[in-house]
Amino acid sequence: MSLYITSLNSGSNGNCYYVGNHREAVLIDAGISCREAEKRLERSGLSFKKIRAVFISHEHTDHICGAKVIARKYQIPVFLKNRIRGDEGHLSNHQALELFTTHKSPFMSHLLLSHLSEQNNSPQLVHDLFMKHAGSTNIGIASRYEESGVYCISGADAAVEPGKAIAPALLPKQLSLF
Repeated sequence: MSLYITSLNSGSNGNCYYVGNHREAVLIDAGISCREAEKRLERSGLSFKKIRAVFISHEHTDHICGAKVIARKYQIPVFLKNRIRGDEGHLSNHQALELFTTHKSPFMSHLLLSHLSEQNNSPQLVHDLFMKHAGSTNIGIASRYEESGVYCISGADAAVEPGKAIAPALLPKQLSLF
């Protein structure tokens, strides 16, 4: 069974990530408006109708501002913060790099870096830092202004190459919770 992942928005202006399979999906954070999430899902070839829950990582505005409308409009539950450990509730570039280099699987094909601070970070800085240690892993940066490609994680029997971003036209018409 394939798993589809996309970043709908990432950064201090809002965070929202889609994770799903052929029938069901969840959102991780809802830090953009319901209307913007709908537009970005549609452009990605995905549907709100498959989303069964929203999981909120922590209660900062950039993670929750769309949650109430999404929950009400689509009648889906919203679930418990567990702040990421650190002085400010987020990882530094070097903490994230240490996690990557320490726990990177030999078969990891892609790493999508997300939630970059607009004031204290830059996509180029993070990309350059991680590229020094990436090896064969493709490094991507989730945008604060648009959705990323849809990444497919699949087993040997799937038609789409594992970890590759795929075009919306290649997505199945229905997406199932893992």
